[in-house]
Amino acid sequence: MNNYKINTTNAAKEDIKNISSYIAKDNLRAAVAVIKLFKKSVEKLSDFPDLGKHKEGITDKDILIFTVKQRYSIAYKVKDNSVIVLRILSRYQDIFAIL
Repeated sequence: MNNYKINTTNAAKEDIKNISSYIAKDNLRAAVAVIKLFKKSVEKLSDFPDLGKHKEGITDKDILIFTVKQRYSIAYKVKDNSVIVLRILSRYQDIFAIL
């Protein structure tokens, strides 16, 4: 289906690397699984870009947040026929300070 093209920023790629590296210290399988989870979640956004919600307190009103497994947030924008993945953050990070 993939109606929308996915563009992932360098910051989001770095987030994936940092999260998976942190998890891999204790559990390599879990780290691989979380990478697959992020990929699947982003693919879902390409099919359904309106899944995310606006989050009160984020000043850029074009940013949507898609929550994954209540542990991670994918911050993204929809522009034309693209989903631009800005950041992928864990629930322990201050989303308001980062965005």
